[in-house]
Amino acid sequence: RTYKNDRIMEGLNITEEMLSSDSVTRQLNDQISLAKAFVVIAKESNNLQFAWELSAQIRNSQILLSNAATRRSPLTTRESDSAIRDMALLLYQAQQLHYDSATMIMRFKAKIQAIEEQMNSVSEKSSKYGQIAAEEVPKSLYCLGVRLTTECCGQFNCKKF
Repeated sequence: RTYKNDRIMEGLNITEEMLSSDSVTRQLNDQISLAKAFVVIAKESNNLQFAWELSAQIRNSQILLSNAATRRSPLTTRESDSAIRDMALLLYQAQQLHYDSATMIMRFKAKIQAIEEQMNSVSEKSSKYGQIAAEEVPKSLYCLGVRLTTECCGQFNCKKF
């Protein structure tokens, strides 16, 4: 073993810290994961201000975690208390805005159904327009392309090609 490895072993063990049930680091990481999902939902709901607030708090929490990892010591409750409280407040607001899973699943199902209905309507219109176009093209105009090709080949002797 080298001295460097011994120092790392004595310092912060991220795996142990994340597996500990009373870990502040674990709580902060869990909040960050949930907040990232809510950022996506907030953007889809066009709530850009709330998405920005969540993103800013995610950055603050990530900086705290990064600093703890750099100094190789676990986060203390005192230094992470405000970050955890601020994030918890934002997560509560997300819940009040109905950004929870069940509500979002119902919204997405409704969106999917509406999009499928639009797709069916567009498909029907497309086939009707195609049929109308086919019926409306005069036969003489349709045959014009064939006649022009035949005349062109006759003039330039298509046997060369």
